[in-house]
Amino acid sequence: MLADTPFTTPTLTLRAGRMELALQDGRLVDIRCGGVEIWRTVMFLYRDPAWATPRHVVTTQSMDVREDGFALRQAGSCPDLPSIRWSTDIEGFADGRICFSVEVDIHADLLTSRPGLCVLHAASVAGAAVEVEHVDGRITRSRFPERIS
Repeated sequence: MLADTPFTTPTLTLRAGRMELALQDGRLVDIRCGGVEIWRTVMFLYRDPAWATPRHVVTTQSMDVREDGFALRQAGSCPDLPSIRWSTDIEGFADGRICFSVEVDIHADLLTSRPGLCVLHAASVAGAAVEVEHVDGRITRSRFPERIS
């Protein structure tokens, strides 16, 4: 596909071992394991200083989709902010792992409240226990909030 030509893609169903999910407009959605939703959405997100989310447009994409895994590469921009471009690599493996990485290029001063990965957990985990393993090996135990504003 041509770079810098915005396009919309139909929803693409993916698998990573027992994980079932979909790619929709550049983001992973409806991520399930054994039919149970574990994440609602995973995506790269840029929030401006007022916490608004500028439009993100996927401009290039390559895919290798297999029965038990996938490899996706996407690139895009926020057309209203020509100084920011991003690319993502998303891989799903037969053992159920999903790896999502983002590289962001910023070509001018850019005010932001938050650029990064946004993970929306399933509503069913409200109040449930959670264990987070950090990159340095530490483990933090906590609970999901009961309510989200």
